[in-house]
Amino acid sequence: MTNFAFVFGTLDQIISTSILILFNFFFIFYVGFKNRQLLFRSILIYGWHTCFCLFYVYHSLTSVSDSLTYFENAYYFSLEESNINYLNTYTPAVIFVRNMVSFLINYFNFSYLGVFLFYNFIGFLALLCIDSSLNKLITSNNKVTTILKNIIVFIPSISFWSAGIGKDTIALFSLSFLLWLYLYKKNYLLVLLAFLLFYYVRPQHALILVISSILTLFFINNKNHYLINFKYFKLVLFLFISISFFVSINYLLKLTLIGFQINDFYDLISLELYNQFNEQLKIRQSLPDYYGSGYIDLPSILFLTELFTYLFRPMIFEANSLFTLVSSFENFIILIIFIYGFYCFSNHKTINDRDKIFIIFFILALIPLSSLTPNFGISARQKWIILIPFFYFLVSTIDKYLNLKNNKIK
Repeated sequence: MTNFAFVFGTLDQIISTSILILFNFFFIFYVGFKNRQLLFRSILIYGWHTCFCLFYVYHSLTSVSDSLTYFENAYYFSLEESNINYLNTYTPAVIFVRNMVSFLINYFNFSYLGVFLFYNFIGFLALLCIDSSLNKLITSNNKVTTILKNIIVFIPSISFWSAGIGKDTIALFSLSFLLWLYLYKKNYLLVLLAFLLFYYVRPQHALILVISSILTLFFINNKNHYLINFKYFKLVLFLFISISFFVSINYLLKLTLIGFQINDFYDLISLELYNQFNEQLKIRQSLPDYYGSGYIDLPSILFLTELFTYLFRPMIFEANSLFTLVSSFENFIILIIFIYGFYCFSNHKTINDRDKIFIIFFILALIPLSSLTPNFGISARQKWIILIPFFYFLVSTIDKYLNLKNNKIK
């Protein structure tokens, strides 16, 4: 099924794909017709992202790829040949993506390329939300923040992993759209819809986002938020979080696939339980599915090393292919951004209330993900979900430092 007819489809499918491309450009011109700079920026981002989409199409046909698997599964599902199982794990997220692709095949008559270009448009919207969010965070007219913004928007891995058929594209769009709505204070209905979409494809990340949102209320300045400015608010909030955590802890553990459950309150204070949890975690980290060129022996490394490995490895000297070489250069750039961002923060030591949720989400998501991802390939694809919000914090703190520096000079 990997010939030109499969990729481009019939004449009707080529026409459908052409209409989709025209719609994409219509949307771009609609967004930027009053602002020539925004129009040029949108066209540049779309062109950049589409190049990665076309490369992803080629890559999916010449290597093992979930995108091809999703399409074939949806194709046979649409023909009511669902007894042919191409996906081993039918989680709700997988079924959602399959049904979405099946819908595009049946009702829009899209070919393989057409479905890819549809997902490419979703990924393009994610980059557009990221770019707009960074513009909101940057208040200084400085070359450093401009360069930093361009680096984040045009990191190759973000464009590549958000250009294909799959959960990653939808997850990145829903999260970036959620954060855009948060920064621009848009209506709550769109926030709910974006969150539901995010929960459907990445339930573990969505729940961490909810927990982060609640925990943020502990750290914001009450004087600036009259709705929470009463004496016992944080005590009530603490009790609510504690009860909710105890009620939902088994569901959270189920999402980690560790195969571990808590039966009652006494289990939480049992030493035997923590030993059992540690053993199950080691089994989870050593599953055969993770073996390969990018396998990481997590049980043999320290906790802080796990965090560093998830964020910044493979390093340049560990690269053994073109993909890992590109990933290693990106990791080096990320490391520089982190170091410079923390240097700027050390000079002013202040965090906006707006930015605290970015930090809390990053920390709460990083700890379990770094312990449950023993493969460079998986971390290279999934870590952008938690890095994008933290980039927002770093850009904000760098921007604040540069503003303070400029004011001192004046």
